[in-house]
Amino acid sequence: MTFTSAVVSGELLSAAMRRRLGWHGRATLGAFALLGAACGFSGVGTGVEVVVRPDGAALGDGADLTESGASDAAIESGGDAETICVADKASDPLNCGACGHDCMGGTCLAGSCQPVNVGAVTEPSAQGLFVDAQNVYWTNTGAGGQIKKCAITGCAGTPTALAFGLSSPNAVLAAGNDVFWTNYAAFSLMKCAIGGCNLTPTTLTLVSASGNSFGRLASDGSTLFFSDGGSGSIRSCPLAGCGAGPTVLAMAQDNPWGITVDSTSLYWVNDAAAGSVVTCPKTGCGAGNSLLVTLAIGQNSARTMAIDATSTYWVTQGAGTVMKCPKTGCAQNPTMLASGLTNPQGVAVDDTWVYFTEPSANAVKKVPKSGGSVVLVAGNQPTPFNVAVDGKWVYWTNNVAAGSVRKVAK
Repeated sequence: MTFTSAVVSGELLSAAMRRRLGWHGRATLGAFALLGAACGFSGVGTGVEVVVRPDGAALGDGADLTESGASDAAIESGGDAETICVADKASDPLNCGACGHDCMGGTCLAGSCQPVNVGAVTEPSAQGLFVDAQNVYWTNTGAGGQIKKCAITGCAGTPTALAFGLSSPNAVLAAGNDVFWTNYAAFSLMKCAIGGCNLTPTTLTLVSASGNSFGRLASDGSTLFFSDGGSGSIRSCPLAGCGAGPTVLAMAQDNPWGITVDSTSLYWVNDAAAGSVVTCPKTGCGAGNSLLVTLAIGQNSARTMAIDATSTYWVTQGAGTVMKCPKTGCAQNPTMLASGLTNPQGVAVDDTWVYFTEPSANAVKKVPKSGGSVVLVAGNQPTPFNVAVDGKWVYWTNNVAAGSVRKVAK
């Protein structure tokens, strides 16, 4: 067997040393010490796992070489590049918790990547959050009410302010060329160009000043959809504006809050003691809500939700759960993915995990979409509120006076 390359603690192993490793997928540095005399290699400590990777993909502790998917024949032929990882996975930010797990600028502590700030050190009462391919956007309800953005690649702790002097800006979303947000206390929906609007945003529409107006926002790329708790309605507005007033898509909803949309349908949760999860065509729910379908009932204070290609996910603050139901329905019997939580707030999904915040526990967590154990993403966070994900990072807002926007490598 021939190794293309192998590095231990930054030193290149001799060809003889590499051959003596044979096809085995792991060894300890104690074993390397025994081979050292024969191979002319020394100076490596003991007790750190060594993982051989024939295809360059990181393998976890205890993995055999064959777990990488390379056949024995391929391994023996030496046709694949091989690497030996002996990093201190408890503290190495390039191999944190597992070989090849890069904290991407964060530190590694006890095998876990640590969060880093997205914006300034302090983002007063950071709340709403949205991430696209270029930027991270958020609302600060403190410091006079602000809308800010920072490039995904970073902004050196100096984010761009798009608007300030707002009245409790809540949800935020970027679509087309603009950033949109709701002002919870002013009952208004506003926008500003992503590139800036000279701190002079445009008001798209107002709603009646009653109840808990304006919950969350969603967009399909041409239209904004929003929940209006004050009137118990779901409404829409073209991205360009709706000077004649928003279109009412559904009525008689019990404090609608979290809302999402796909290519054909709207999905939202009703944040009430007898909460529910419902869906209807994004063009409208029909006269008397005739096209509305209830996916789940008895969801105590269902708060926020997310979707993927096949399913809906939401958190219930009253019951302390994370729930799941296929878009096509679950006979009003959703799957409980996590329970025993205290007032979970935000929720987001990627291909594998459901991420959620638990402000009372000062924690950001995740649970497999297929079910399983809850995993801590970040602890000791002061009142984490909303959460978002992309291919590399988990983002969240810390909703306290000396708040922050943070991210951690997946």
